[in-house]
Amino acid sequence: MDLPWAVGFAFVFGAFFLYVTLLFLYVASNGRLLKVIPEFSDAWCFGWSAVILVYFLDNPGDVSSLYIKVYAMLPLLFSCLIGLIYDVYRIFRMARKRQKMLAQRKKQQDEANEVVEMEILAPSYWVNFQNDFKKWAGQEGKVMIVDVSSGEIQDEISRMMTKSWSKVKMLIHARGNADFKITKVERVENPRLWSQYFCKLQDISRKCYQHPFEKAPWMNAYTYKLSRILNEGLRNELNEYYFFHGTNANVAEAICATGFDFRISKEGPLGRGIYLAENFSKAELDMIKEAKRKKTNRGMKELKMFLVRACMGRPYLTREKKQFPRPPCTVKGCMQVKCTHTSHFDSVIADVSTELYREFIIYEKTMCYPEYIITYDRIVNPV
Repeated sequence: MDLPWAVGFAFVFGAFFLYVTLLFLYVASNGRLLKVIPEFSDAWCFGWSAVILVYFLDNPGDVSSLYIKVYAMLPLLFSCLIGLIYDVYRIFRMARKRQKMLAQRKKQQDEANEVVEMEILAPSYWVNFQNDFKKWAGQEGKVMIVDVSSGEIQDEISRMMTKSWSKVKMLIHARGNADFKITKVERVENPRLWSQYFCKLQDISRKCYQHPFEKAPWMNAYTYKLSRILNEGLRNELNEYYFFHGTNANVAEAICATGFDFRISKEGPLGRGIYLAENFSKAELDMIKEAKRKKTNRGMKELKMFLVRACMGRPYLTREKKQFPRPPCTVKGCMQVKCTHTSHFDSVIADVSTELYREFIIYEKTMCYPEYIITYDRIVNPV
C-alpha cells in the first residue's frame, strides 16, 4: 500500500473512531457535551490536515499535487460535515424546545384565565349576601357582624390562640404569668372588602402561574398547623394563611367597614405596611408595646384581636431589620426595592435572630381580609 493511501486509511479509521468516541461522550453526558463536539472535531481535523501537508512537503516526489489537494481537503470536508450535522441537530432541538415552551406557556395562560374568570362569590359559611352578593359587593357600608361564639368556630380559634400563646416569651415583657379568656368571637361579612380580597387573590394566583416559585418550609405560617377546619378553604400554594393582628376597640368597627389602612399608622421596623403575627402572643406583645409608646392604659377587659385572612404570595425572606417601602425586586442580581423592573415579591417575612418572633408584612390592604373579631380578657397571675 502506498504511503499516501496509508495516510488516507489512517484518517478514515481515525474519523470513525472520533465519531464513535463523540457519540459515546454525548450519550454518557446526557447531551451536556453536545456543544463541544464541533470544536473538538475541528481541532482534530485541522490537526490531520497539518500532518498530511507536512508529509507531502517533506516528500514532494511521492505524489502529484492533485493527491496533495485531495488528501489535505479530506479532514476539512469531514469537519464541515460534522459542523453541518451539529447545526441541523441544534436547530431541530431549539425548535422542539421552543414548541414545548410555547405549549407550557399556553397551558399556564389558560389556567390563569380560568382562575381570573372565576365568579366572585361569598364564602359558603356566610349567612348573609349569598344570593345577592354582586348587588352588595360594589356598595360601601354593607357590613354584617355575625356572632359565632357558640359553635366549632370559637373552639377552633380558641385552640389556635392557646397553641400559639407562649407564656415564656410573654414573661419577658410582662410581669407575672399572663393568660387570656375569650368572651366573644364574631365574623365580619363585608361583601365589598371580600370582593377586593378575592380579586387580589386571583391576581396573585395568575402571577404565580406565569412565574412559578419553589415552595419552601419557611414560607408556612405556624397557624396553618393549628386548625384543620379553618384552613380548609385556604390556598396554601399561594401562602394564604390566618394571622393575628391586635387592635384597639375604638378602631375595630372602622377596620370592619374599610379594612386596614397602614397610611395613617406608625411606621414599623420594616417600613410602613400591615404587620401580621403567626402567634397570638406576638400580636398581644405588639399591643402592649403600642400602649407603652402612647403611655395609655390598655386595660385587661374587653380587648380586641383580629384573625386576619391574608395571602402572602411569593414572600421575600430577610434576616435583618431594614426599611422596605415595598417588597424587593425578584430579578436575579437586582433584589432592589427602587428599580425599574416590573417583577417584585408580594410580601416580606422577617426572621431576625435578635427577635423572639417572625414578622409577616404586606404592603397592600387588598392582600388581607379581617375575617374574625376576637374579644377577650387578659389575665395576669403574679408569680
